[in-house]
Amino acid sequence: MRPPSARRAKVVEGFLVSGQGLLLSMKETATPATLFGYTEAQVADFGSTFGIGALIIFMLIIIGNLAYRSKAGKLGTAALFFVLAFGMVGFVAKVVIEAIWGI
Repeated sequence: MRPPSARRAKVVEGFLVSGQGLLLSMKETATPATLFGYTEAQVADFGSTFGIGALIIFMLIIIGNLAYRSKAGKLGTAALFFVLAFGMVGFVAKVVIEAIWGI
């Protein structure tokens, strides 16, 4: 039996089969992987803008429902929206800064 380094590789249907049985592609693909025709960056951008935006709207509905069920009144409702919705300021600021600076 020949040593592993002396084994010859063979070509099978456009793939190079090494001595250990590994398939090595003969062609290098330059096209990025896509999901329904969109690249990973496009899907991530869509999810981070519209997906998180939808979750923010849903959170505002939950806060409004909480204020209504607890009979918080005007000042209590304003306090709930200010305190609980304050976490959204960072995301909204990011969107505004990107729009102003053209990032």
